[in-house]
Amino acid sequence: LRRSRIEGLPIHRMIDNAKVSSFADDTTLYVKETDDYQIIDECLDLFCAASTAKFNHEKTEIIPVGTKTFRESVVQTRTLCGKRLSDEIKIATDGTAVRILGAWQGNGVDASEKWDEILEKQLKVMKLWANSYPSALARARIAKALVVSRAFFLMTVNGISKKHLEMMEKNIRNFIWQGKKGPI
Repeated sequence: LRRSRIEGLPIHRMIDNAKVSSFADDTTLYVKETDDYQIIDECLDLFCAASTAKFNHEKTEIIPVGTKTFRESVVQTRTLCGKRLSDEIKIATDGTAVRILGAWQGNGVDASEKWDEILEKQLKVMKLWANSYPSALARARIAKALVVSRAFFLMTVNGISKKHLEMMEKNIRNFIWQGKKGPI
């Protein structure tokens, strides 16, 4: 893909256009409206043949990038780069969040809405561990390893609202100090 005729997307302050990023079994392709979808298919087929990997078309999600008119056209016609997309491929409409490596991406997506779910999951983890009556030191380690670490990446890539950050801090403080006021 990197050496193909795929143009990809220009990213501010980058020398080359973004074409592909991969991590474990997740691959993100960046294609322009004018890129040839046939070349993309050929590159993916070649990669799968060489690596014995299997490309999951049923897990494929497309986030159209460009003008609102272009994005709406892709959704309505199910056509990208001049090729009709199969029905198993999902196309994200404006406002629909797509999870890419844990981060929520999309056009007009408010990632802060996802923080309510994340805080709820954190509370479940803390309640589960609270039932084992850990010491204050163990509670601090649990909070650091299982609560904060899981949210740190998302805070970095999606940001977090002040309201959600304060709620998270309060929940962690209550977990560590068992609802009592801490000594500091």
